[in-house]
Amino acid sequence: NSLNITAGADLFHAGLKIKSSYFGFVMTEKMHFHFNYSKGLMEFLTKGNGAYIGEKVDLNTQLYLEHRRDYALTYALELSRKLTAGIRVKRMYGMENISVEKAGASFYTDPQTLAITATPDIMINTSGIESNTFGDFVMSQYLFDRSNRGWAFDFGFVSKIDEQWSIASSIIDIGNIRWQSLVDNYKSKKSNESFTYTGIDLNQFWNDTAGAGAVFQSMMDTLTNGLDIKHTHQSYITKLPVQNYTSANYKINEKHEASLLLHFIRYPEQLQVNASIQHQWQPLKWLDIVSGISMINKSIFNLSMGMCVSLEDYQFY
Repeated sequence: NSLNITAGADLFHAGLKIKSSYFGFVMTEKMHFHFNYSKGLMEFLTKGNGAYIGEKVDLNTQLYLEHRRDYALTYALELSRKLTAGIRVKRMYGMENISVEKAGASFYTDPQTLAITATPDIMINTSGIESNTFGDFVMSQYLFDRSNRGWAFDFGFVSKIDEQWSIASSIIDIGNIRWQSLVDNYKSKKSNESFTYTGIDLNQFWNDTAGAGAVFQSMMDTLTNGLDIKHTHQSYITKLPVQNYTSANYKINEKHEASLLLHFIRYPEQLQVNASIQHQWQPLKWLDIVSGISMINKSIFNLSMGMCVSLEDYQFY
């Protein structure tokens, strides 16, 4: 089970074509969010441990959040009338990152005592997630002065096979970022070592002269000692989720075209495959109508429709 959100905006874009070569520069703000979670986690949150007396529940998750800016140089070359290829080199500036490599735990509730035995396995890295974000916040430092840098590369080509068929393919985001500013690391000192939590003694809760606050603090100390998390501030490296787009386009006649697009994206724990089939119809010279169906993250029936109107110097879509 996964939730994915991506967003991007070109802040500046310029290009120049000289004979068969194209040169370009683009500055882009990008955000990528990926959350991978187990069915057991959602059931545990909604039902609690009472529904799993005497059963083991796995609560494994992975989370990746990245906010960065790319400064990219592009070069494309028309190798022939049928083949064009290009490369893009990106210098990346990172602003925030949360990289949850492991946030797993298993819980077992004893059917007799109802004590909970937990086995945590945690490894989390963050950068730019400040506890006093608004206290000492300086906009210029946030936008330009953080020490999170990296390189990435994109490659692609377009080939016209004949008058009807054309294909294209690209690989993007081959690279990584080293995060060094405002870094926090959290890791289990003893991986996969379990501890047992027996709950709160209500007699102690009501009768303790120190009050409920002391009982609550005792509970938190028990959980903290059981989890045994090591907190450090060491730089770390994240690899970008590498993506591949491959498409084929078939011109049926002067008014109809069909296309197939495959999209692969590689996360640390999974390869996600998306596919789309589209049909483009041009009933008039100034009108295009597009319809399609897509498979996105194993969800098959995702329908799409679009229209484009071209009127001399203007285009509406």
